[in-house]
Amino acid sequence: MSDAGYQLASDKGATLPRDDSLGNAPLLTVAQMDAGSREGRIWLALELSQEELEEAHGQRMETRTELYWDPAAEEVRARRIRYLDALELSSRETSTPTGPEVSRLLLDAIRTRGIGALALPRGAEQLLARVQLAASFDTRGTWPDLSEEALMKDLETWLLPWLEGKHSLKEVRKLDWCALFESLLSWEQQQELNRLLPSHWIFDDGSRVSIDYTRRPPVLAVPAQQLYGTCQTPSVMRGRLPLQLHLLTPAGRPIQVTTDLAHFWKNGWEAVRKEMRGRYPKHHWPEAPEKARPVRLKRNL
Repeated sequence: MSDAGYQLASDKGATLPRDDSLGNAPLLTVAQMDAGSREGRIWLALELSQEELEEAHGQRMETRTELYWDPAAEEVRARRIRYLDALELSSRETSTPTGPEVSRLLLDAIRTRGIGALALPRGAEQLLARVQLAASFDTRGTWPDLSEEALMKDLETWLLPWLEGKHSLKEVRKLDWCALFESLLSWEQQQELNRLLPSHWIFDDGSRVSIDYTRRPPVLAVPAQQLYGTCQTPSVMRGRLPLQLHLLTPAGRPIQVTTDLAHFWKNGWEAVRKEMRGRYPKHHWPEAPEKARPVRLKRNL
């Protein structure tokens, strides 16, 4: 049977034989013990009630609110703890206050878990990817480094001010991340980014299809019919970077992946056309798609 362990007000440990009549007492006042190397051995003690402890040492007691990170709830929480010197007498959960300490604990949790903990929305991920792509083409180095490594290294500068009043990752994830990241760019950089790397490809009929910049090269996934009449591969960076086209069936399934649309129309279209005419006979599959009028199958975002 192991000895009963106690914590002293000095924060040192002490033991009492389990078969001692005081071995199950929750509180003791110790009259005699040895020092011990790690834990002292209690030789003489008396059981103490909570009321007696308050009466004898109440003037030395204090109650403090302590913050801690709860990984299961993904939030900063608070406890009201009653102490006698280093000895914790009682603890209860309480409402979490706001302030710099809460923001700091939240920031530390994000740093530990990585940027994935933010669950960034697609629009924010695309914005970061666009800035990084623009920077890769910029020999002057005028674009900010918004790589994951750089963002995690500099959390205090760009993220900490946005954490004011928040105590959970759930609240952090509701931030307007696009606006936050755009604030790291100057107005001129925002305009230039939209010119060089637009978030959407806009067709002549006004329809918009989003470009996926998280892939290299950037991907434009679009029904093949919408590219009828287009002879050259759409490109960004003022024509320096052709998009990778993912040509889709009317059902949204991939037909072909290419960065050379003219070559595909000339050398690959006929075989695709034969298959598509059998699978989707109600749709138009022209012999010369580069000369045909585009067909908008559905609303694109």
